[in-house]
Amino acid sequence: MPQVNTTTGDGYSSAWVGIGGQIDKTLIQIGTEHNAHRGVESYHAWYEMLPDYAIRIENFTLAPGDIVSASITLIDPETNEWNMQIVDLTNDKTFNQNFVYNSTRSSGEWIMERVMVNGKISKLSDFGSITFTNCWIDVGNTRGVIGNFTHSRVYMTNDQLTTLASASTLNDDGEGFSVKYAKRD
Repeated sequence: MPQVNTTTGDGYSSAWVGIGGQIDKTLIQIGTEHNAHRGVESYHAWYEMLPDYAIRIENFTLAPGDIVSASITLIDPETNEWNMQIVDLTNDKTFNQNFVYNSTRSSGEWIMERVMVNGKISKLSDFGSITFTNCWIDVGNTRGVIGNFTHSRVYMTNDQLTTLASASTLNDDGEGFSVKYAKRD
């Protein structure tokens, strides 16, 4: 969990893992949010299955510096049953629940982004940096790290194409990368 800088003003950021969404409108995702609002920082976990809204995971308090693991697993492709799990490894807290959701399974995603607030893209919180590690995916009968599959690195920009956050190249093992805050929009 990154720590947000509250002195730079209100801002919102979210780190998540997901299946789908790259080329279609199906997306199942689970992650964390790191916000600064009126000088107060807040952190929580959530899950979402588009087109529904994100659901905050109650009684799952997070703090800066916590090590968090998130996973989405297809349990039964015939019934479209998925398991979503998020674990705060620092404090030994777990959210683990099964859902039925029809996804095209078109992509696997590891994302750091600004969130929607009141129907608009928010200002980005100054989250410093965040590292995604141990990023694995199963596609068909193939299991591997990000680097074993076609992948892309994305820079977060505003409408004027100013870089707000940038992703590093994959680490030497191809299983992780970092995202660094650059500028508030």
